Amino acid sequence: MANLFEKLSLQRHGKDSDSSGNEQDGQGERENLDSEENASVDSDNLLQSENNMEGEGSMGEGETLFEEEEEIPALPHEDPGRISEAMKSFTIPRKRSVRKELLEEISLTSREFTHELLPQMSLCYRDPVMKNKIKHLKIYMVHNQELVKEFHEKRREMKGEGRTDKDLTEQLCFLCLDTFEDAQKVCQTGLMVGSSFLSSLGHPNMGVYVSRYADIIKPGPLINGTKGFLVIFKVIKGKMKSVVENNSWNFTEPTPNFDCHVSKALAEIGSLQPNQAFHAAQYYLYEFGDLDMLKRPRHVLPYAVVQFEVFGGSQTFPLMASSTQTRLPQRPHPSYPPASTPRPSSMSHAGPSYPSYPSAQTVEARRPQMDLTEEGYELWTGQLVNKENPVCEIQLRSPTCTLLPIQMEEQICVSGRIPFHKLQKNLPCPIFTKLPKVSTYREVHVGDKHFIYCEVKALLDVENKLVSLLNFMEKRKEACVAVLPEGVQLLLFPSCQMAQDLGIIDPNSPMMLHGLFVSPTPMLGSLRGFFCSRVVCILK
Repeated sequence: MANLFEKLSLQRHGKDSDSSGNEQDGQGERENLDSEENASVDSDNLLQSENNMEGEGSMGEGETLFEEEEEIPALPHEDPGRISEAMKSFTIPRKRSVRKELLEEISLTSREFTHELLPQMSLCYRDPVMKNKIKHLKIYMVHNQELVKEFHEKRREMKGEGRTDKDLTEQLCFLCLDTFEDAQKVCQTGLMVGSSFLSSLGHPNMGVYVSRYADIIKPGPLINGTKGFLVIFKVIKGKMKSVVENNSWNFTEPTPNFDCHVSKALAEIGSLQPNQAFHAAQYYLYEFGDLDMLKRPRHVLPYAVVQFEVFGGSQTFPLMASSTQTRLPQRPHPSYPPASTPRPSSMSHAGPSYPSYPSAQTVEARRPQMDLTEEGYELWTGQLVNKENPVCEIQLRSPTCTLLPIQMEEQICVSGRIPFHKLQKNLPCPIFTKLPKVSTYREVHVGDKHFIYCEVKALLDVENKLVSLLNFMEKRKEACVAVLPEGVQLLLFPSCQMAQDLGIIDPNSPMMLHGLFVSPTPMLGSLRGFFCSRVVCILK
């Protein structure tokens, strides 16, 4: 405090001396005036601070105006080498990836379904009315990282081969299966070659078939009550080639430098009948390997599985009926090659093994009818003979089978009868887990026997002999047996409790005559896929 007063007194003394001196010039006067003003301001501030300090009380002895800062202790010295080793040994823990199930069920109200999958599916209906008739029961998303990785690798390869952006565009395609196990197997292994019964666009053992429409997924129309599992694929069509449908045994082989076959009848699909529209809506996809066809085209990726049911009415055909349109003619019957023509070579691959193709002589004698009526495929037409006594002209029709399963002559000769109770002892019950009319199975393998179902219809029966035979079998509870070539038997029996036990009809089915082909070996082995035949070993 004394120093401050001394400073103030010195400044005042300087002021007096400046005002009385005679040797200072004008510049000195201005400097003194400035210093005088500054000194007066400092003195006022100093007096005010003294008054404040007096009001608060005087500081004690040894006290200072500002508190001294505490000394920060020095950190211990660390060895740089030791720190470097510790940093090297330290690893950042990685977040563990949760492995998802192959098929993850999601809610029908989830964003993944309502905002992603459903809008894409809605664009894939050929008949917009079917959007409201197909009810989605459950939705499963597919998680198969191996297939996803190969899908993107194939895309890069196709881009490197010069495929355009349009060729590389992803599209949803569809495959309808009967059981969840079938769908699960496809999602696990991918869609394998040889898994389809179709052959009109290409060799079934060299490529795969999928439908481009979500509502054209069966050879017949979707009727009210139809149920199934719809496998949805992401597909890169690549370079497509339009081909004429080929229904002969001389299958069309994949075209080099292309990735996909499509039907030339696709442009007329609106005027086609169900079976024709189903074939025209297919994509046939394949992939060439270094030496052979790959067993699984990588540009076909399982994406989702939808469990569905049709309600609110059946599907109607033609899809675009119009007075200006004319219906295309029916498909011609397949023209098979003569006996001297060699059958197509079967490409070997690492996938599932399939039985060899039938001989040309056997194929030439078959008479499959590709026409599809409201009651199924017309397989065979001829005379039914009961112990050398003609009954009537009949027709065999199948709801799913497009080929006659065995070589047959112009007559079916009944050679014997067998009681229902004895027949049931030699047949598994049930043979069919779904009624043949609503199933997609063509041939069913149960235990050591193979079965193909057909309906027997009378074409010309003026004397009602077939009705009399039907009533006779129902009354006697017996089935008729016809022995066919290659060890095949044809069982004929009426609608009865045994037919219900076999899974052929339900209690509300009408009275009619049923036919069941029974064979110890596959009858449609050349086109049989892993989900075209149901294998249940219940016979010893």
